[in-house]
Amino acid sequence: MSVTVPNLRTLSQRNGGQFPTETVASYIDGRNLPAAHGDRLMPIWGGVFDTTGRLIPGAENAKQRIASVIDFLRGLQTN
Repeated sequence: MSVTVPNLRTLSQRNGGQFPTETVASYIDGRNLPAAHGDRLMPIWGGVFDTTGRLIPGAENAKQRIASVIDFLRGLQTN
């Protein structure tokens, strides 16, 4: 990649000590970001998660899978 990848362990630190849950969820989902956010290097996962939720019996839906990713990222945060 030709860009510097942000440190995902410092999301809370860079947001006043609060994990930016809604911002992160919106970015992971990716389907409703305004064009003003510029180029998107991360895949849009919301549609992928919706599709797998419909095709695989017992699979989590998109909202549940995004919440799981957020929980994982929250656990990575440094103080």
